[in-house]
Amino acid sequence: MTTYLMRHGRTQYSAAYRVNGDPRVAVPLDAVGVQQCRAAQTLVPAKEIAVCLTSGFARTVESADQMLDGHAIPRHAITGLGEIDYGQFEGRLFADYAAWLTEHGSLARPPGSRESQRDAIARMLGALRMALHYPGPRLVITHGLLVSIIEWLRANETGRLSDLLFFPEAPCAVPVRIGDLELTRLLDRVAGLPSCDNRAQRREDPDRSNRQRQIRPQRLPSGTPMYPSEAQARQEGNPDA
Repeated sequence: MTTYLMRHGRTQYSAAYRVNGDPRVAVPLDAVGVQQCRAAQTLVPAKEIAVCLTSGFARTVESADQMLDGHAIPRHAITGLGEIDYGQFEGRLFADYAAWLTEHGSLARPPGSRESQRDAIARMLGALRMALHYPGPRLVITHGLLVSIIEWLRANETGRLSDLLFFPEAPCAVPVRIGDLELTRLLDRVAGLPSCDNRAQRREDPDRSNRQRQIRPQRLPSGTPMYPSEAQARQEGNPDA
């Protein structure tokens, strides 16, 4: 079977690189986001879709409404597919969260948050595995980070997910078609990803040597690729990095 994995359509928040990890905050699609979802109808065979799965955020449900307009397809919300809980960074620029993340690492929880970035990634991957229990073909409408991670895993057979803080930004409302066997293999590859132990990593933690450092958040839009070689180039002052 097949999964069509997609980030929701554009919102005013995503257009401005602001973060929203609280489903109680209403962040609807903007006019561009509606058009994106309408255009995505041509990329997903709606008549063949057995089920549509969304997160608990309104923008994923609205994206499903736009894409599946006129098609009576069963829908289910999987809470685990939701965005990161950004805590005190809720509603702020992604660059603010990126600066904090660069300093504290993926195992630390932002003040006011229930989860670290690593917690959230493990949760999302677990929810995507749960989606495989639903009949296919299935449409899964989620958030950018999960789509970015799956695409990164597909492009990097030997890369370690735990080494990265930032991933290439997933485009809005562009479905990724992936077979169940491949998706299962990718999820098996990152099974058991360590989650947060409720302690921020100390500076002397040897794992910090693998992190992407010296990121200048004011130059970093949400999800901009920052692999170690690029981070090192920026650290050395290479203007072409």
